[in-house]
Amino acid sequence: MRKGEAVFVHLSAGLVIGSGLAWALMIWLVVPEDPDALINHRWQPQMQAAHILAAPFLLFGIGMVWRKHVLYKWRGGEPTRRRSGLQLALLLPVMVFSGYFIQVASGENSRQLAQIVHYASSIWWILVWLQHHLSRCLLR
Repeated sequence: MRKGEAVFVHLSAGLVIGSGLAWALMIWLVVPEDPDALINHRWQPQMQAAHILAAPFLLFGIGMVWRKHVLYKWRGGEPTRRRSGLQLALLLPVMVFSGYFIQVASGENSRQLAQIVHYASSIWWILVWLQHHLSRCLLR
């Protein structure tokens, strides 16, 4: 993977992870001053927009490096990193499709199920992403 490609993937992942975590914390932890408020924090809509707008860049970046990095490493890379990379590759469609389904689901139950799947797969993906990249730093 070229350095520019790696920077693009890491920056877009950082934007998606950062905006998603900020948005989630605003939803789960912030108590609105007005009990009738539709949002918990005044920046909540901006974090939602940032998360939704950054996600396609991450997908583009992963698609850009898929053949040269993911498939190449999967066929002959280091065994310990291949496991985390495989988890990232398998979790990605679950995370992406559940995120899009949250936006288009019309029923409350289906939307809540999509949220649970998205939250769980996203948290798992972030932890594996960190492990995948920190293991590279630790192995040097």
